[in-house]
Amino acid sequence: MLIRPLSQADAEAVRRLDEKILGPDRSATWNTYIDRFLAIVEMEALPYPPWGCFVAEEDDRLIGFLFSERQSTVYGLPPGARIVAIAVHPDHRHKNVGTALVNSLMAQCENEGIEQVFAALLAYDRRDAKFLRSLGFDGAAVRVFVKQVGDADSASSVDDAGEKRAYDAIVSRVSEQLQRTQDRGGEALNTALQRAQELTSTAGEFTSEQIERASGYVRRDLFSFSENRERARELVRDRLRPSRVRHGFMALAAEAFDRASSGLSRLSDRLEAPLKFETGEVTGPGTLTCTSCESQMRFRDSGRIPPCPRCHKTEFRKSY
Repeated sequence: MLIRPLSQADAEAVRRLDEKILGPDRSATWNTYIDRFLAIVEMEALPYPPWGCFVAEEDDRLIGFLFSERQSTVYGLPPGARIVAIAVHPDHRHKNVGTALVNSLMAQCENEGIEQVFAALLAYDRRDAKFLRSLGFDGAAVRVFVKQVGDADSASSVDDAGEKRAYDAIVSRVSEQLQRTQDRGGEALNTALQRAQELTSTAGEFTSEQIERASGYVRRDLFSFSENRERARELVRDRLRPSRVRHGFMALAAEAFDRASSGLSRLSDRLEAPLKFETGEVTGPGTLTCTSCESQMRFRDSGRIPPCPRCHKTEFRKSY
């Protein structure tokens, strides 16, 4: 295996690898960064590739990549670098490819006097968090605090409603894409998810942040559904009798069982840790059980998760 700096000639191979692992297999955190980096790499006038970017090769074939960028010194932090995206071909995972890519970045930082490397993840990117912790990364000593400008309660409720509507829109479009597809292979579900997110973005009804978060919630709910697919299949049969209108997440689940069952089955195989559901997130039908007091909340439709009604804690596991 060879680790070397990214070059302009690598752009197409990077794009092909990224396309191969679209969907839940790819970290939701860096969904929007790949195209931006590749646009920079492909600039004809660019004398050098972006700083801190590496690829892994085996037998002259690209099997992984890492994109990073310099971190500014805001918040009193020492000079640093931030990992933006890291990917390894599915056939080459658990072979220290990702570790070698990160080590190459660490070596460059050490040579240039950069003292810290950062990585920002969404809360449910559990696999990526596990990988980073295995390399010695830990929670940063800096916390980010956010307050809405203007009427905080009003702005928050508008954003909450927007995320739920974005969730429902993506669910509907994934279901529509599955109905139209002739492909019953393992990638049909991933392709439908990606296309649904693109269509929702094109419609212009929601912000990119709402779409990104809502897409992550839909993907996570499908992970959860696949993890409990035997019980979930019973629930689908019960909820979607012929006399009922098929809509919402349960309709999507029915289409997934019917048209992309292999893709749904593969999702649970990719789980490395139990999924967490937290207050403030949007989720679809199912039962949430508080991890602190075992109190349960049942969702018959999509909705935002409130604190536990008994102990007011904010972390749950899901069942059907």
